[in-house]
Amino acid sequence: MSGTNIAISVLVGGTCGVLLEELAEIAGAIEDAVRSANLSMDVKRGDPGSWPQELGCIDSPDTILSKATRAPSRQVCADALLALMCGNARQNCLEGVYLFLTIHDDLTCRKPAEGYYSFVFGSSGFPSSRKRFAVLSTWRFRDYTDDRLRFLRTMAQHEFGHMLGLVGREGDGAYAGKDKLYEGHCTNEGCAMKQVLSVCEVQQVAHESALLNGPFCDGCRQEISKRFGAFS
Repeated sequence: MSGTNIAISVLVGGTCGVLLEELAEIAGAIEDAVRSANLSMDVKRGDPGSWPQELGCIDSPDTILSKATRAPSRQVCADALLALMCGNARQNCLEGVYLFLTIHDDLTCRKPAEGYYSFVFGSSGFPSSRKRFAVLSTWRFRDYTDDRLRFLRTMAQHEFGHMLGLVGREGDGAYAGKDKLYEGHCTNEGCAMKQVLSVCEVQQVAHESALLNGPFCDGCRQEISKRFGAFS
């Protein structure tokens, strides 16, 4: 089975507060997601505090973090990080590259009307960026010694799925009456694209996904194939 022929690299970087084993787990999770979706993307990982060596033209992960705005709670604004990565990529004419940033600081993002959410695990995309950027925080898993890497794997594959264009299928209705953040997500058990708003929900999806053949359900894999070519 040959992968879809697309010239895209996924570059995984992290700030100095992120552990090397965490970056390795996240890069490995994305590699597994690439194989599951039958794509031919090249996944490369930098060390804590850096992007992979060949990406020396944009700001380091820690410089991007230092420039990002923070909410009154002192949490980092995910939308600000995504905007900075998008601006860096445009300024340096960076094409055919997906940037996946991992930070240790706690994340939040603005609500559609006003204010901020209490926290988010991660976020992806930015208006007009074609979702080529994602950020993930390790903060909420810091006390889960035994399951921390497994939870990060699940969330890395979730955000990467959004980078591939997965935003859920309309008309399902399974999330009716729930928080707006549940919209645009898969409802199939075990699929990494289920919405998770608590560590308990991450734990549930991580457990369910271990029983499946890959992080994405068949429906989400087919959605990816529509965007990137023939599915086999």
